[in-house]
Amino acid sequence: MAEVTFSQAFKDNMNAMGLPVPTTIYGTLATTLGTVGALAGGIAKVGASATVAELFLTVPVAAGATASAAAVAEIVAACGAVAASFYVGACIGSVLVAAYETLDVYDLMKVVAWVREVSGYLEESVDHFLELIVSSNGRASPIRPSIVLAKKLA
Repeated sequence: MAEVTFSQAFKDNMNAMGLPVPTTIYGTLATTLGTVGALAGGIAKVGASATVAELFLTVPVAAGATASAAAVAEIVAACGAVAASFYVGACIGSVLVAAYETLDVYDLMKVVAWVREVSGYLEESVDHFLELIVSSNGRASPIRPSIVLAKKLA
């Protein structure tokens, strides 16, 4: 059996919640961290109750312009009316679960630094943000283990 990559583990976790994962903006550890970090920063701008469509209107995405536009269109078409906080929480949780399952210590340390950065964007700890997402939406249960991971990484 082939070893699961970070990208595949991230995609599997997002798919378990029925959320799209365009590879142009979530294809590697670096693009995923950049994209999800930008989305977390966008939450502070548009508010947690905004929709995914509203979030993507205000946040630049880490990829080429054409690839980004196509990826954003795919996400908005699939879940544009979903709460942005749920989508961002699912992304953050999926990063943590995939990181724990697949990364070596060096790359895991990148994720630790990223968690601290994202906490600053959200203006609260990542574990608290994830607890709120999981408690308010049963569909987020695939990211439940990420709460424990976020507490360990903080």
